[in-house]
Amino acid sequence: MKIIGLTPLYNVAENRLFMLRKYIELIERNGAYAVILPFNSDRKFLEEIVDRLDGIVFTGGLDVAPSYYNEDKILECGISSNVRDELEFNLMDICYKKDIPTLGICRGLQIMNVYLGGTL
Repeated sequence: MKIIGLTPLYNVAENRLFMLRKYIELIERNGAYAVILPFNSDRKFLEEIVDRLDGIVFTGGLDVAPSYYNEDKILECGISSNVRDELEFNLMDICYKKDIPTLGICRGLQIMNVYLGGTL
């Protein structure tokens, strides 16, 4: 059976990781196991994890920090998390270079866009 990694959602105010059950249910309903990835941005660690996965879902959540797409933060920007940004950009880089299937949902799609040189 396929194993799909999920990037964790993060509540900055409470410094808490969490996952929406619907992400897990959708993966399981489609014949795979869902694994919630740890909040660790170390590249060596992430490479070892990615090598064991069949794909990754970059979940929704907080805004991507504008510094990642060479912009200054404006009033309309929401809350961002440098820790989550670093994790997901490292993870995206590894997935892209290893040709690992990825799916981006909301913020996840924004991560992919910015990683590939786009702006928000």
